[in-house]
Amino acid sequence: IGGEKTPLSSIFLTNLRSLANKMDEIHLLNRWNSDFYNPAVLCFTETWLNPEIHRDNTIYIPGFQTFRSDRIEETSGKTKGGGLCLYINNSWSQDITIIYKFCDENLRVFTHQLQAILLST
Repeated sequence: IGGEKTPLSSIFLTNLRSLANKMDEIHLLNRWNSDFYNPAVLCFTETWLNPEIHRDNTIYIPGFQTFRSDRIEETSGKTKGGGLCLYINNSWSQDITIIYKFCDENLRVFTHQLQAILLST
């Protein structure tokens, strides 16, 4: 309206090959890189997280809710790699429900329902 563009929500997706050792870089990108700044959703694959070792506070990003689906040997048959992690920006949605989680040796499904916060100007 009036030549101004309405900002679209951004979703950032990447294959990390280990989330825990990249948290410093992610914090810097989220704070200083304009292409990465304030996305609605961050989605990371191949997080290589283990629920017995990596607590949520070790992968915390301020202003985001964390949802993770680590590879579990009992359900996937595999011991290394895998894992998904979603970070949902609190300014975009705070009403989030995990609908479905499934993991086997060939497939991982991680489904969420969320209600976006719409702001009118």
